[in-house]
Amino acid sequence: GHLLLKWELLTSKILLPYPTAWDFYFTRRKPCFVLFHLKNGAKLGGFYNTESYATSYPREGDIYVQTIYPVDENGEFGDPIEDSAGAIIRKDQYELVEFFSIPEGENNEPEDQ
Repeated sequence: GHLLLKWELLTSKILLPYPTAWDFYFTRRKPCFVLFHLKNGAKLGGFYNTESYATSYPREGDIYVQTIYPVDENGEFGDPIEDSAGAIIRKDQYELVEFFSIPEGENNEPEDQ
């Protein structure tokens, strides 16, 4: 029992710099568009940037995105929701999260261009 515990502590601190894929992705702090596939069948779009936040291990999975977008049945993002201050999407609300990179040369939200 103790040897296994020591091995788990060793591997989590030395061999695995990121305890989860979630932590690996969000440690980079790169801006991206996020498409949430909600458990109720709906889709929700978000923009993750410097004012956004993702929780980390052991509570990974919750995310605050600073801008929200309606998403149609084809997964296409609409215009950002006006006067929105973002949203918190909890781990138990979605089945899948997709990330989309920002086109080269664009570091701000699209409506700022």
